[in-house]
Amino acid sequence: MLGVPGWRTWLAYRGGVAAAAGYTFDDGVAAGLYLLATLPEHRGQGAAAALVGATLRAHPERAMTLTATAVGTPLYARLGFHTVSRALWWVPTPGGLTAPGVAD
Repeated sequence: MLGVPGWRTWLAYRGGVAAAAGYTFDDGVAAGLYLLATLPEHRGQGAAAALVGATLRAHPERAMTLTATAVGTPLYARLGFHTVSRALWWVPTPGGLTAPGVAD
C-alpha cells in the first residue's frame, strides 16, 4: 500500500520507541484515518494525539473522517471530532456471530 496514491502510513514515537501507528487515505475530497492503535504501555501519554494532530495538519483542506472505539472516542472529541453516526460491528466466534460493542 505504501506506493498507492492517497495512502499514507503514520508512526508516532515516544522516547525513541514506536508508540502509535495508523494510516490515512486521501481521495482528493476527504481524508480518512484508519486503524489508529497505541501500544498499551504508551496509552495516555500523548502519542495518539500527536499522530492525529499530524494527520490533520497534513490534510488541512480536507474533511477528516474516522471510526472510533469507546476507548478512542474521548481523544477524538478533545481534538474537535463529533459523532455523526454509530455502527454495530460483528465478529465471528466459535459459537456464531457476536456483537462485541458499538463503535462511533
